[in-house]
Amino acid sequence: MADFNYTVKSGDKGLTYIFLDKAKEAGYEGDSKKINWQNVLSVFDQIQEEEKAEGEKLYSGGNDKTRAGWGKSYAIKVGDIINLTKAQLDKIYTAMGFKKVESPAADAGAAEEVEEGKSAKGTEGAGAAEEVEGAADIPKPTQPPTDAENIPPKSEVPAKIPSNLIEGYSIPNANLVNQKIQMGDQTWQYDSNGRLDKIFDSRGRELRDIDYDDNGKVIAVYTAQYNENGDYTRAAKYNADGSVSWYKDYKYNEKGQNIRDIYYRADGSVDYYYDYEYDEKGQCTRGICYNADGSVNYYGDSEYNEKGQRTRGIRYNADGSVNYYGDYEYDENGNKISSKYYNPDGTERK
Repeated sequence: MADFNYTVKSGDKGLTYIFLDKAKEAGYEGDSKKINWQNVLSVFDQIQEEEKAEGEKLYSGGNDKTRAGWGKSYAIKVGDIINLTKAQLDKIYTAMGFKKVESPAADAGAAEEVEEGKSAKGTEGAGAAEEVEGAADIPKPTQPPTDAENIPPKSEVPAKIPSNLIEGYSIPNANLVNQKIQMGDQTWQYDSNGRLDKIFDSRGRELRDIDYDDNGKVIAVYTAQYNENGDYTRAAKYNADGSVSWYKDYKYNEKGQNIRDIYYRADGSVDYYYDYEYDEKGQCTRGICYNADGSVNYYGDSEYNEKGQRTRGIRYNADGSVNYYGDYEYDENGNKISSKYYNPDGTERK
């Protein structure tokens, strides 16, 4: 099985709880009360962006570097399956401030393994050479994509959320603690302090999520918009004064395929963007990250087997040289059971 395999469910406790449980199961220890989930989210977003550059996403929605409490509010969709490798999990645990606790017995076992490795392979150098030799089908540099011609223009900045509305969010109502009420075709959900927490539309899609500090003041508001197919068209973060912090637009083709994600700064200028390419089977074969001026930042290619399972992802630098690549294996039921990542020379990434 994958090192981390989580299916997003309606009404679940959230990924923060899952990460905590998984860390403890893996022998990591730390103070959960001191975790800066903003830092953890930044790491998770970075992993997401790397996967997207190879033509795959960890989840179908998502906000860029979003809020603490993201396990309850992060813009992921019910049914999304999130797979993380051990190396990716280690990055997340490190961001959590957790450390691996090894028992003396484990240390002794590791020492024995090293000694056995020396007697079997001779020297460390020989072992490294054997690892490179064993890496199958090392990808070669490719001709990089040309700089983009269809550069997204500066966008009109979304309207500011009225300050009186922001202030109203912070007013607690003891009669609405942990309640959900209908407001027209919307559902308003209140937190344990009786403050408005989330707003959902008639189809149960999250439209707004409010983040408070320890004193009950609004520090951020997150919004989402959708098309008629239920796909995200815009995600945005607003500051405590109602002004925009950043926003992201999703673009689709006539087949409903996500072909572009554009990240905007607060002034409406483009920060960076992704373009996605698909084959005749509808499989995403390439993701390209462009800088605001249309120059290539990096890109990634994906390969699939006859069952449509992604078996390899290759990330390239802007000049076409290989940055790293990953190989994936599946069981007879289609579950991903192995994810291994390699450096350009075929040695395994640690």
